[in-house]
Amino acid sequence: MNWKRIPKENSQQPAKGTYKDWKHIVKEECFERCIYCSIHDSRFGGIRNFTVEHYKPKSKPEFKHLENDIKNLYYACSICNSFKNDDWHDVPNKNFNCIGYPDPSSVDYTILFEDVNADGILKGKYTISKYMIERLYLNRGQMILDRKLNILESRIKELQEKIISYKNQLKILAKKGNKKAIDYLGQIVEALNELITINTNVYNSSPYTQS
Repeated sequence: MNWKRIPKENSQQPAKGTYKDWKHIVKEECFERCIYCSIHDSRFGGIRNFTVEHYKPKSKPEFKHLENDIKNLYYACSICNSFKNDDWHDVPNKNFNCIGYPDPSSVDYTILFEDVNADGILKGKYTISKYMIERLYLNRGQMILDRKLNILESRIKELQEKIISYKNQLKILAKKGNKKAIDYLGQIVEALNELITINTNVYNSSPYTQS
């Protein structure tokens, strides 16, 4: 998957405005992905369908003072944000045998889950990750499809590298007169490069640029 630890230690508190004004800042800090399900905003309608997530819920009296604290703000898709709502459980530092949500600024969520197989089903390694899957519905249909697409895209890249390797080997053979083989393989590589370019444009471009 594509989770990353969010380096909030580098966050700079904006000089003006409130959290509602800082979505673009939070988006960049979180690598343009939902911190919980890891979907890229280009695959879910762009920034319009994402929210500024209060990791420690602003609705809780004890966290009201963090409402506009940039280090408590993250980027989340509207679905994960809705399911999480104001759910909160204190999580001891890197204790994964409890329920709740590990601090995204100290934990790379990748370590919480098993490698995804071709079926696209996400499985948790720990109590806390199993809780997240259930609470946030991380195996909803949209996410399963997105994971399958990620797997297919990775496989396409692997095949491209393999074909290029074969092409380089055949260049050596071509010097011995086997030019027909290298011509055919060159056509395959060109077609595969075009396929990857189309694939990238389809899934990584976002028409939604307004907040």
